Amino acid sequence: MLTSLVDINSKSFNHANINNFRKINCFFGTNGAGKSALANYIFDNDRDHSICFDTKFVENNMLVTDSNDSVVTGVKLKVGKQVDDQKKINSLNSQISDFEKSINDKNQKLFQFKNNLYSILKMQLQEARNQFQVNNIHQKPNAKENPVQALNKWLQEPELTTKVELNNVSDINKQIDHLQVNINLQKTILVKISEINFKELQKDLETVIVKPNSKISQVLLSWINKGIELHKITENGPVETKKCLFCGNTFNSEDVASKYFPLLKSEYSKWINRCSDKMKELSSLIDDLTKNYPSEEKYLKVKDILKRINKLLEEKVQNTEELIQIPETLKSDFNSIVLKIRESFEQNNDKFNDLQKIKQKIENYTKSWIGQKLRENRACVELKENITNLESENKNDNSEIEKMRKQIASIKASQSNLMPFLSLCNHKFESIGLRLKLEIDPNETGYLIKEINNEPLHVSDLSEGERRILAFMIFFYEMRNTKEDIKQDTKIIIIDDPITSLDAENSYEIVEMINQLIREVQGVKRDIQLFIFTNSSRAFHDIGYFDLKQSVIKRWVINKDEKGLSYVKHLENNEYFNRSDYYKQIFNEVANFAFLSRSKVESQNNGLLYCNKARILIESHAYSNYNIANATSATANFSTLMEVYNIPSEKNDIFRKDLDIINGNSHGSSNVDNLILEENYDAVSIQRAIRDIIGILNCKDSEHVGCMLGSMLDKNKSGLLKGWSDKWKK
Repeated sequence: MLTSLVDINSKSFNHANINNFRKINCFFGTNGAGKSALANYIFDNDRDHSICFDTKFVENNMLVTDSNDSVVTGVKLKVGKQVDDQKKINSLNSQISDFEKSINDKNQKLFQFKNNLYSILKMQLQEARNQFQVNNIHQKPNAKENPVQALNKWLQEPELTTKVELNNVSDINKQIDHLQVNINLQKTILVKISEINFKELQKDLETVIVKPNSKISQVLLSWINKGIELHKITENGPVETKKCLFCGNTFNSEDVASKYFPLLKSEYSKWINRCSDKMKELSSLIDDLTKNYPSEEKYLKVKDILKRINKLLEEKVQNTEELIQIPETLKSDFNSIVLKIRESFEQNNDKFNDLQKIKQKIENYTKSWIGQKLRENRACVELKENITNLESENKNDNSEIEKMRKQIASIKASQSNLMPFLSLCNHKFESIGLRLKLEIDPNETGYLIKEINNEPLHVSDLSEGERRILAFMIFFYEMRNTKEDIKQDTKIIIIDDPITSLDAENSYEIVEMINQLIREVQGVKRDIQLFIFTNSSRAFHDIGYFDLKQSVIKRWVINKDEKGLSYVKHLENNEYFNRSDYYKQIFNEVANFAFLSRSKVESQNNGLLYCNKARILIESHAYSNYNIANATSATANFSTLMEVYNIPSEKNDIFRKDLDIINGNSHGSSNVDNLILEENYDAVSIQRAIRDIIGILNCKDSEHVGCMLGSMLDKNKSGLLKGWSDKWKK
C-alpha cells in the first residue's frame, strides 16, 4: 500500500513530501491548486496497477457522436475498449480515405497520361496511313482504354530490315478496286450467258406452231393477258357484270373468260410467251454489255451473237410454222468468245490476288514502321513508364486498403458482449430517474443513447451532468471483473474532479456512487487504495459523510504558497467541520498575499494570480449578504456597493479604481501562474487594491473576517488589518 510520497517534483510541486496515506484519501483544493498534478503523480507511480478517472479517461473511454439517421433518434456511444477500437477504426478509415484520395489523384494523372499516349498512337497511325496510302491498317484493340497494351502490341511488330518500294500503293488500291468491279461484272455476265441453252433454243426454232387464228398475234395475246389481269377475271370465277376500264362498256365476266382463256392456254400461247421471255433476257444482257463494255472487242462479239440469236427468235415468232436452224458458226463463235471471257475472268482473279499479296506486304511493312517510330518516341516511352508505375502504385494501395478493411472487420468481430454494461446503465438510469436509456446499436458495435420516450436526441442535447454520469458508469464498469468485484490487479483507484460543472442533482448521484465505492474498498481485505480529488466544498463534505471522525477516510487540503508552489496538509477534524472550505481557502490565500512585504511582492511579481480570487471574495460576500450579483463587473451596482459597504464619498474614486484593477485583471486568469502584468497595474498596485477590499470587508463585518483568517492574525497582522480598515471608516 502507498503510505507516503517523497520529493514530489511535478508541475507546481517542488520537492514536496506527503506522509501517512490511508486506504481511503480525499483531497480538497481550488482550481489550479495542484490536484490534477498530484493525481497524475500517484497514477504514474504505479500505472500497471492503477486506474484513474479524469479528463483523459473520459476522452479515451467514452465517445459520443450523432447517428447517421436522417431523423436522429439516438446518440452513438462507444465504451472502454470500444473507444480505443473506434479510434483504431477511425484511424484506419482515415488512412483508407487518404489512400482513396491518393488513388483518385493518381487516376486523374493516369487519365491524362493515357489520353496523351493514345493521342501519340493515333497520330502515328494516321501519319503511316498518309505516308503509305494504306487505309486497311487499324488501331490495336482497346487502345483508348488500355493504350499501354496497345503500345506493347505495336512494339511486338517485326523490326524493319529492308525498305519496300511504296510509291505505287495508291495505284495498287485503285487497281484492286477496278479489278473487283470488273470481276463482279464478268461473274454476272458469265452466269447469265451460261443460262443460254442452244439445244432448247434449237428445239423451239424447229417446232412448227400453228396459229389458232391468224388475227391473233403475240402482241394481242399479251394485251389480252394484261386486260384479264387488270379486270380481275379468273377462269372459273363467279359470273359478274363488269365495266371496261378502257371504253366504259359493260361486259359479262363469264363470256370473256370462256372466249379468251382457251387462247391463252393454247400451245401457241405458251410458246409465244416462252420465246418472249427469252428475247427479253437476251435484250437485258445486251444492254448490260453495252453499258459496261461499250468498246471491248470480245464483248462486242458477244453482243453481236446475242443479237443474231434474238433475230432468229423474232423470225420464228413471225413465221411460227417455219423451221429455222441455228448456224454452226454462231455456236462455235459463241463458245469461243465465252471461253475468252472465262480466261479474262480467271486472269483478273489472279491479278487481284497478286495485288492483295503486294498490298499485304506493304501493310506489314507499314505496321513495322509504326512500331519502329513508337520505339524511337521518348515521350511515348516515358508515358508508358509513368502509367505502369501509377497502376502498380494503385494496385499496392488497393491491396493496403483491403488489408485495412480486413483489420476493421477483425476489430469489430473481436469486440466483447455488450449486455452487461447496458444492463448496469439502464438499471442506474431508472433508479435515479434519468431521461436516458441505452440500446445496442444495430448497425455497428456499440450503443445508442436514447431518450426514454424515443424523442429525437442529438449529442448537443446531452447535459454535462448526463455525460459525466455516463463517464462515471464506464469508470465503474472498467475497474471490475463482475458487477460486484474490483479487478484483482487494481491496487490504486484515483478519482480526479468527478463532479466538474455538474448541477446539484447530478452531483448527488456521482457522490453516492463514490460513497458506495468507499464502502466497497473499505471492505476489500487485499491491498487497494482510493484517492479522491475535488474542488467542490460540498462534495468534499458529502463524500464519506458517514465518517465524521476520519476513522476510515483521511482528508487533505491542497494549497499554494505565495511563490505559487503547491503543498498538501492533513485537515484536522475541527477544520473539516467548517463547510466553507473553498471560500475560506481563497480568503487565506488572498490575505497571505496582502500581508507580504513590498520587497517580496516586487520580487515575486505574481499579483495577477490573486485578482480573480479577490474578485470571488467581494462578489461572494456581496451576493450572499446583499443579493448583489456580478458586483465588480456591473456598472449599475457601483452605487449600491458604496451604500451597503459604507464607502465614504471622498473615497469614491479610490474604490472604483480598486474594483477596476481587480476586475480588469481577473477574468480567465485564475489558473495562470506567470503572466506579464499590464504596465499601469503592477503587483504593488494589485496588492494595494486587495488590501483596500479586505479593509472594507473588515469595516463591515469584522467577525466574519476574523473567522476566515483565524490563527493567521498575529499581533503584527492584526495591526496591519486595523490600518487597512481605518482608511475606510466614515
